[in-house]
Amino acid sequence: MEFKRTVIVNKPIEQVWNVLGNQFGQVCNWASGVHHSEGSAKTDAAGRVAGTRQCKTDFGQLHERVEVFDPEKHRLTYVAHRGFPFFIDNGRNTWTLTAQGDRTKVDIHLIMTTKGLVGKLMGPLMKGQMARAMDQIPIDFKTYVETGEASAHKKKELAKQA
Repeated sequence: MEFKRTVIVNKPIEQVWNVLGNQFGQVCNWASGVHHSEGSAKTDAAGRVAGTRQCKTDFGQLHERVEVFDPEKHRLTYVAHRGFPFFIDNGRNTWTLTAQGDRTKVDIHLIMTTKGLVGKLMGPLMKGQMARAMDQIPIDFKTYVETGEASAHKKKELAKQA
């Protein structure tokens, strides 16, 4: 399953990167469906990428590993490698930021891999659920970066949890 979404955020690229990259572990502050998160991502002095994140989500406890963390090119790739239902092998998500004056174009590219017969059968159902989530994520992100507050959808979710 493959999903691509693009959103324009009305903030300079460094402000957008600050939320996406520097606050990698705090995705629960803005993303619908993520109830708790912790972790970090960075590149060390030798240029090696390090980072993990754990997220309590609607799907369960996801464990993510950072593959690309590039503050200069404003690119982040992470793989959810554990915590999905048994018929999903992994999900690889790449976020790429492009400066457009004082605005930022955000490209999101998610590829999910299913496994086995159950994966093949459940794929269409999961694709629909993930498509809805992928439609909401850019709205959540844009709202949080531009206003510092959660989106209306995320606020409703938080109110239900309280």
